[in-house]
Amino acid sequence: MTNQDRQRIVEQYLDVTIRHDFAGMRALMSEDFTIWMVPSAVDHGIPVPLEGRENFLEFAGRLSSGGTMWEPRGHKIEQFLFSEDSVAVRVRLIGDFANGDIYDNEYVFIYRFAGDRICEMREFTDTMFIDKLFRKAGLRH
Repeated sequence: MTNQDRQRIVEQYLDVTIRHDFAGMRALMSEDFTIWMVPSAVDHGIPVPLEGRENFLEFAGRLSSGGTMWEPRGHKIEQFLFSEDSVAVRVRLIGDFANGDIYDNEYVFIYRFAGDRICEMREFTDTMFIDKLFRKAGLRH
């Protein structure tokens, strides 16, 4: 695969993720997909790493149901970096909380590929910033 192929797949993955298109996500991920969320995820009962595509999709489905989180509005890709079988992307995610506040945060995701499927993802972001927004929206005590 070329870097452009991997970039295209990551762009597709971000698009289907924002739309909560779990079938689209599944099609881009390997069955043994592993995600390494930020270390503080453990404090919220989320295993790090979270292993298995279906486990991740079930987790993502819980996050998107019931309006308990911010609702994604879109994303803006700021930068891609390539290294062997991996792609790093710096992306700005924008969305809305039920209380009218806007979620606007930057992430770096590193995607590793096995063939033409994403087999691993690592997430890096400012969790203190997220926690502050969630507390204001009444999502944390």
